[in-house]
Amino acid sequence: MTLSLERVFSLASAMADAPDQDEEEFLGQTLRFALELVPEAGAGTAGIVEGGRWHFVAAEGHDRDRLRRLPSMDEQFLPAQEGSVLIPAPLSHLRRAMTDASFELFQLATLPVYESLVVPLRTGGKTRGHLALDIVDLQKGPFSQESLRVMEALGHLAATFLGMKQLFAVQEGFQREIAMSMISMLEQYDSYTRGHSENVALLAQRLAERLGMGRDAVKNAYWAGLVHDIGKILVPIDVLNKNSSLTEEEYALVKTHPERGERVLSRSEELAGLGLVVGSHHERWDGTGYPAGRRGEEIPPLARVMALADAYDAMTSHRSYRRGMKKSVALEEIRRGAGTQFDPEMAWIFVEMMEGSPEGS
Repeated sequence: MTLSLERVFSLASAMADAPDQDEEEFLGQTLRFALELVPEAGAGTAGIVEGGRWHFVAAEGHDRDRLRRLPSMDEQFLPAQEGSVLIPAPLSHLRRAMTDASFELFQLATLPVYESLVVPLRTGGKTRGHLALDIVDLQKGPFSQESLRVMEALGHLAATFLGMKQLFAVQEGFQREIAMSMISMLEQYDSYTRGHSENVALLAQRLAERLGMGRDAVKNAYWAGLVHDIGKILVPIDVLNKNSSLTEEEYALVKTHPERGERVLSRSEELAGLGLVVGSHHERWDGTGYPAGRRGEEIPPLARVMALADAYDAMTSHRSYRRGMKKSVALEEIRRGAGTQFDPEMAWIFVEMMEGSPEGS
């Protein structure tokens, strides 16, 4: 039992990476744990339900590649109740779920099975997948009550993982919808923004990855890049789209957009965490930026990333009153600004990253 608990806790700790963990990989890992913990089993499978159809994604002991090639089956043939289910004649049960051709392929892909222990992976009242262990040696059966408890524990963890994956996908999709709605609105307002926000987002994401920032920081670099200029919605349109030099008063209005953007984002629970980044992306390493005059490491790291991405795209983008700089010229400007406008370490890493990229990227 001690070994069982250690393995369950080990699997639970792996769920910390649920947002980026592949479902098939996680279920395969869970299945391998289960086979180590349940002495009666000699083989097993795992599957996922998508769009009401159920298909195999992992197998141990059986031919995984053949099972994965089988056509999907109606999810009604998976047990619908919570907890583990013993199926004494699994072949006759599956026979009803498959066509003749599929069943023939299934038999070729699997060892003879005398009893199966199936755990439906259910979250939110719906079946998301399954874990199953099979007895392939009569001398080792039947499954003990201890094995049923271990499988139920593993099944609960796997179901929770699938539920978390779905929640993260919904939240991320919602976050993107909010961000893209904001950008769409800004693009109608400020002609320069068209394409600029996405360019900055992608550059910021690449630089965050190159700097070795964590998974969440890399994601936030992208999201912050998408909405970094959202405060411009509150700047008069004739000022934003002016084709000549701005007056001091007009420039002062434009310089309010980071603070305005931070305030806009702070009203959304989904995007509030990006507010400080957006509010600081025009600060300078030497403290002469705006709006707060932060200097050096007082400036949030992602805001320093954003400053580089924003400046580079601004320099290389064509405007109605000028052509964009060549890549080499823009990178020379970044070098010149290292230690004054930009974080010096980040600036050199950005230049190195861009010099290794094709022209225009």
